[in-house]
Amino acid sequence: MTDNTRGHTLSRLEETVTLLTQNQNTLTAIQNSLHSRLDKVITRFQSLEVSSPSMSPRPSPPHMNLDIPRFDGTNALAWIFKITQFFDFHRTLKDERLQAKGPSGEGRRPKWRRTKPPSGEG
Repeated sequence: MTDNTRGHTLSRLEETVTLLTQNQNTLTAIQNSLHSRLDKVITRFQSLEVSSPSMSPRPSPPHMNLDIPRFDGTNALAWIFKITQFFDFHRTLKDERLQAKGPSGEGRRPKWRRTKPPSGEG
């Protein structure tokens, strides 16, 4: 009876090892398949990252030669509107836009530039 019990236990153990080996082989095949698919996804993502227009610094501006609107010291609001349109047309980023520091020297000087600073300044 002892030999019969040992034989039965050995048989069950062999069946269990066979089943575990089959499961291990199945899991290995699934893992290899997932790894291959993941590699394809990564490759595709990298190619999208390189060719994506949103990843480029910014689109190139239209190819039109426009003169920058010059401030002549009059009608500042109209000039601000024109210069804003100019920068928008050329897709200039806000932090790259010029800061107006005064008239460009064309036309008459604005009243605020004609006044002489108090002595000791300027």
